[in-house]
Amino acid sequence: MLTCSLTDRRRPAHSFVPRLRFALRLALCLTAAISLTNEHARAMEPSVPPQRTIPLEDQPVVSPSVVLDQPHSGMTSLIEALMSRTDALFSGDRGYDAPTGSYVALGGRAILRRNRDDGNETESLTRARLNLPRTQERLKLLVERDVESSTKPAAQRETEVAAGVAERDDNPYVALRAVAAERLKIGLTADAGVRLRGAEPDPFVRLRAERVFAWNGWTIPLSETVLWRDSDELSAASELGFLYPLSQRRALSLISNATWRRPLQGFDLGQTAALIWRTSERSVLGAELVVIGHTEPQTEVTAYSAAVRYRRLIHRDWLVLELRPQLTYPRDKDFRAVPSFTLQLEAWFGSNYVDKVLY
Repeated sequence: MLTCSLTDRRRPAHSFVPRLRFALRLALCLTAAISLTNEHARAMEPSVPPQRTIPLEDQPVVSPSVVLDQPHSGMTSLIEALMSRTDALFSGDRGYDAPTGSYVALGGRAILRRNRDDGNETESLTRARLNLPRTQERLKLLVERDVESSTKPAAQRETEVAAGVAERDDNPYVALRAVAAERLKIGLTADAGVRLRGAEPDPFVRLRAERVFAWNGWTIPLSETVLWRDSDELSAASELGFLYPLSQRRALSLISNATWRRPLQGFDLGQTAALIWRTSERSVLGAELVVIGHTEPQTEVTAYSAAVRYRRLIHRDWLVLELRPQLTYPRDKDFRAVPSFTLQLEAWFGSNYVDKVLY
């Protein structure tokens, strides 16, 4: 039986290989279990991605740009061609030529702060969902940064980083996702991959279950995410949300998150409240309030945060600008206000991304 030590002792350099084998075996077990679940599901034909939903009257009349639009079209064609070949490799079927629905987002972020508050910083952004429709949409390839961001709301994760409670993980990771057909209205996914951390890869396995309830106009998503990483051991995140539409363009979001970590035997806690207003078909404005805390070594609030997030399509339907002023009140600075301003630019490529760019 293969065992894996979870202690924090220094490991010899050659011990990475058994841990990589352990991660791969666990990933294969999770993928096999999901495949068995899907055997009884109705076979689905590969679906063509939905048409873009931004109304024509809301799109500015812009002539094709040699500088922007031609490289964008070339990149989109390259992504589709690459994923069609990868899809054929996984499925063994080379006769399907419909769009894969894959997308890639590339960009950069600049965070402006005062010198006494750690100064400015810049970082790159990478996000991708690469669908393989000929596998009956059971497999996806993922490329992202900050592997833990998917276990917490974005506003909570950004507050933890701004307050110095957690470090921003700017390392990209690559994973294969197996998607199971829903059973009892519970969606299951299993991810296995490698986070590219310096010279030594960092394997991880993530299992997520989600159930969405509806009550009296409220949408109530409940999820549980278990994450194992070679570098950071084991964690389990429970999340409960309450989403309510105030009107056709305004919505209220309340999200509670509790993340248990094995080394500390305690919880990281977070409460996020957001009021979202779709100001037009090309822009979204949100006001966010966040409180974070922990239970070990004692239960206490570690920071408060207030922010405004504005996202807008600035060129056609693929170039997005985000502006985010934020005030953070961390405990280690006696809850003194720490202002920051984030400017983010994203370029989206592929055939099925329009409904994602503003959220």
